[in-house]
Amino acid sequence: MYLQARASNASPYPFLASDKASIFINGCFVTKTALKHTSPKETFNVFLGVDSAIKLQHKLISKAKKQGEEKKLFGKKQLSRQTFE
Repeated sequence: MYLQARASNASPYPFLASDKASIFINGCFVTKTALKHTSPKETFNVFLGVDSAIKLQHKLISKAKKQGEEKKLFGKKQLSRQTFE
């Protein structure tokens, strides 16, 4: 999951669009993000990077493997298949 903030342009000047806008919070660099053109008093969304408070665990429920067969003389080769839940 990613952190996202909703902010507004409180300055009297527009923010120009950029693919590499640097984001700082309390004077500390957080991340780089893309920024659309934002007029004064307009709100916009900013992505702040990965949320370290959210953890995901993957649990393997089942695993199945089907071995392919090789046909001889004008036959098609069957591909092997592995499935995971």
